Amino acid sequence: MRTASVPAKPSLVSDADGCEDCVARVECTVRQLLEGRRGLRARPRRRFLRPREVLFKEGEACDAFVIVVAGVITLRKRFCGGNSLFLDLAYPGRILEWGSLVVGSLHHATALAPFRAQVCVTPVMAVREAIVRGGRAALELLRQVTLELERNQDTLLRQVTMPCQQRLQHALLQMAERHGERQEDGSWLVDLPVTRRDLACIVGTRPETISRILRAIEDAQLAHFDGRHVVIPHLEALKEVRRSSPGGAGLDVA
Repeated sequence: MRTASVPAKPSLVSDADGCEDCVARVECTVRQLLEGRRGLRARPRRRFLRPREVLFKEGEACDAFVIVVAGVITLRKRFCGGNSLFLDLAYPGRILEWGSLVVGSLHHATALAPFRAQVCVTPVMAVREAIVRGGRAALELLRQVTLELERNQDTLLRQVTMPCQQRLQHALLQMAERHGERQEDGSWLVDLPVTRRDLACIVGTRPETISRILRAIEDAQLAHFDGRHVVIPHLEALKEVRRSSPGGAGLDVA
């Protein structure tokens, strides 16, 4: 999982249709939407991102419909003074920038791959044309939009109802389940795709407060932190926190 030794090189875009070997092929509504339709302007293409590569920048035109296939993508927004604020993590299956379906829309955030990642890129005009033609796949895409709105509402609810430490423990659990590595002794090793300042944004607290929360988690022996490397001795201990929390589903940062 470590990526420090990976040499910098341009990202690659596959020339062939990458659907056949895609892990999200069965569930992919875009594939279903475009499958069998002729006369569309373009087909999906796979893009391979190197660590720290920018996928798209805030303020650029939304000219493509993007789905995360592998790895994780971070979303950041720039505010007054040039400061960049962490917004979200996007894991495989997540559709980025639903606003691209609106003509003339711009990216509301900058998307970056902290580690190696893969995305599926489809020219947005092809998706728009397929939606206009309708069918069951178009309805499924609408269902995904609805689920995304519900996910955002649930995240906001947890931000105002759960204590900060519980929110951070939920975030650590989800990161471990998404891209952690189980060690021989039963512990889990996680390379955080975000900084401690970003963790403060996830939790919804100030950066100076996050250090105290991390110490409390270490004192409870739920996790041990060494920079961005985290060791979780017992994943079940974090799962117990999720079961006992309001809603029982955890902090969704995907």
